[in-house]
Amino acid sequence: MTVAPYKFDRVFLASKDSAEESQCAHLLFALALGREVIIVPKDLDEMTFWESSPLVDPYRGFFTVITQGDQLAPKIIPQKTLFCGADDRMSGFADRMGLPFLFVPTLEGLPSPNPSKKPRRVAIVGPECSGKSSLAIDLAAKLGTTHVPEYARLMLNFRGTPCLEQDLESIMLGQLALEASLGPFAQGTLICDTEPRLSKIYAETIYGKFPDHLSTWLYSDYDQYLLTSPDLPWIADGQRSLPQGGQDFFAACEKLFGATGRPVAVISGRGQKRLDSALEILRS
Repeated sequence: MTVAPYKFDRVFLASKDSAEESQCAHLLFALALGREVIIVPKDLDEMTFWESSPLVDPYRGFFTVITQGDQLAPKIIPQKTLFCGADDRMSGFADRMGLPFLFVPTLEGLPSPNPSKKPRRVAIVGPECSGKSSLAIDLAAKLGTTHVPEYARLMLNFRGTPCLEQDLESIMLGQLALEASLGPFAQGTLICDTEPRLSKIYAETIYGKFPDHLSTWLYSDYDQYLLTSPDLPWIADGQRSLPQGGQDFFAACEKLFGATGRPVAVISGRGQKRLDSALEILRS
């Protein structure tokens, strides 16, 4: 479990209408925050899922379901509640209450989870616009497994605003929780698009500092790093901010991830060559 430094005692989770596997992933995301999880069902059909689905059976006893609206207020009076949701329903409620909100991505097409088997974890790291996301998607497809998207991009797309310095904590927390939630869905290998240490490099590069209280989230829980070389064209997309920083960022990645003691392989080239190089490393 990821223990967040936020000063909250419980997590309220409101799932979006989605497949049962996605709802299960939402639950695992909330549980990964390391606090009491309370689910707020949207309707009777969703209530039935939380009460009877075998997908959540391994996690019963770790969450409760609110069945009546009047149970909501007493739970949030202490003002130590983090709201999680996959749409604006819970986000707007959190804003009105003056309480924090954390976006929970909805990922479709997930297989049935297997919580008993721990996957091999592969992290793809590197500068902006170096092909990390494309490589993660392609590798997962070739290996028949699940990939963990970059949480920052999903969160900022949902919010529709640029990244701010104060977003760093939510980005790191969300990335860790997303990885924890998708681990049980992996088929032998979990491909992670980015790793929380990249936030450290970004913070030091853009803001000149990295918050000390977030350093506990910088741990090596990966079996292999794939470091993407900055040999692809940089393309602006409204979220990227380092058009001239590719080589320096790459060097910082080499230093930081090399110090983890885990294997680090540089992936270069374009198109199929990039994918083939990564596959050769993972299959060796």
